[in-house]
Amino acid sequence: MSYWRGARVKTDVTPKKRGPCRVLNTKDEFILVLLKIRLALTLTFLGGLFNVSAGTASRIFNTWIKFLAKELGNLIFWPDKQSVMSTIPKSLKYKYRNLRCTLDCTEVFIERPRNLLNQAATWSDYKKHNTVKFLVAIATNGMISFLSKAWGGRTSDVHITRESGFLNLVDPGDVILADRGFTIKEDLLLRYASLEIPPPSKGKEQHTPAEVAKTKKNC
Repeated sequence: MSYWRGARVKTDVTPKKRGPCRVLNTKDEFILVLLKIRLALTLTFLGGLFNVSAGTASRIFNTWIKFLAKELGNLIFWPDKQSVMSTIPKSLKYKYRNLRCTLDCTEVFIERPRNLLNQAATWSDYKKHNTVKFLVAIATNGMISFLSKAWGGRTSDVHITRESGFLNLVDPGDVILADRGFTIKEDLLLRYASLEIPPPSKGKEQHTPAEVAKTKKNC
């Protein structure tokens, strides 16, 4: 791997020249990256934990993230309808025989950008923090079948769904499970697909028996 040295610094690709000596072995570097991803630890903390500088921890993390994205990116793909139907669990097969995926957005906390426009674009009222947001589709066998590009946390789930290219993958007859924030029923109807969402609860003290039954059905 060629170590990341910043966006403005070009990586030396001359085969006769070696990069800087690695302070940590491959296993420790990988553990550092996993700790950063899973626990959102600061680079300063990780540097102290592995006895390296925060700058070195940053270079390791940025290098590995690009490497992992390249190597693991092919694991996220949109399966054909026959494959989905063959792996759908029995508990869902009888309820939603044409279920294609479950749709949701996930947000990742980021540091507050210095640029005021970027601050506004990434501010999430829901999380009360600056975030980036991704649209994620989960297939019936539990695999991630679609992952959008990153959007600012201010962006609505509906806008990301419409602009990410997800709707172009939907086939006629597909059933999509989603949360109440995904008001995309009409978008799916144009593709002869349908949307299943939990019944609304805003302004209600208690669900009706029919709504309770539907909520249990969606679980």
